[in-house]
Amino acid sequence: MKYDLSIIVPIYNVEEYLDQTIQSLLHQKEYSYEIVLVNDGSTDTCLSICEKYKEETGEKIQIVNKPNGGLPSARKAGVRVARGEYITFLDGDDWVDDDYYYNMVVSAKEHQTEVVCSSYCLSYPDCEIEDYNAINTGVYEGKTLEEAKKRILYNSPYYTYGIYPSLCMKIIHKSYLEQYIYHVPDNVTLGEDAACSFPILYSCNKMVVLKENTGYHYRQIETSMMNYYDPKKLDRVISVMNYMEGIFAPYYQKYSKQIDKYYTQLIKELVKNELLGDARYKEKKEKISTLVQKEYIARTLADLSDFPITYRTFFWLIKKQRFAILNIGYTLYKKIKK
Repeated sequence: MKYDLSIIVPIYNVEEYLDQTIQSLLHQKEYSYEIVLVNDGSTDTCLSICEKYKEETGEKIQIVNKPNGGLPSARKAGVRVARGEYITFLDGDDWVDDDYYYNMVVSAKEHQTEVVCSSYCLSYPDCEIEDYNAINTGVYEGKTLEEAKKRILYNSPYYTYGIYPSLCMKIIHKSYLEQYIYHVPDNVTLGEDAACSFPILYSCNKMVVLKENTGYHYRQIETSMMNYYDPKKLDRVISVMNYMEGIFAPYYQKYSKQIDKYYTQLIKELVKNELLGDARYKEKKEKISTLVQKEYIARTLADLSDFPITYRTFFWLIKKQRFAILNIGYTLYKKIKK
């Protein structure tokens, strides 16, 4: 059986939230869709929850049960079995309004487009905040699409996306998605959405934006992740940047400013991570130097003239490898925050 849309849900140890996620999909406004639940080696009760819903709903739900391989591999496993003309993704701890995908499917069908982009809500325990794409609602092709592409990856002021990179806020024609998603390495676990979505957006011939369609609820779990040191982050950043260099190569001449600004976001997150660590100053310096010495990072940091003063100072210190000042400044900042 063919469907208008396949909703792929990668799942890993989210038993606390999974009922709400699946229930939100079972109450969708009427159109032809299937749900593909990809259990990525969960060690909790996620698989049994999936099986319960499969038993209740029949062929509307497919289950893919696989060893843990991370988000890119789980998404690919879902795409391989998907029977929808269009495909989207929903994280296993998020949920959607009943008309969120309906609005996109109707628009995709009407305009025969490769991709439809929507916005979302940041869902905190006590409130929700709508977060919009900077590019306005509309159908983009020809000259209007070319103008939009100049703002997709970076839209002033620093740092605003024109279109958020998440695959979860888009529906993409399956044949088009397959040209890109299988090429993203499974070890790209930072920026994996951007590694797939931005080549799609830069190469498409028609794009629909539904800026006010914000019915995707992105759960904000109260953790200290923003202040958590990740010892593998350097390798993860280098992996995604090496991959991005290849996929951005055909577009760099046209969109160099956007691409370089995107890289500064990755650099910022990396440096922040290393400054959070408990390693000695010398070790932090060596790690950050490893990245700064790469040719495309030197290129990215060559011109800081249009950055806000705080970011200009921060990136200038990185560029000049003034790590002692960075380290002292961040140590003071952490003490003030306490």
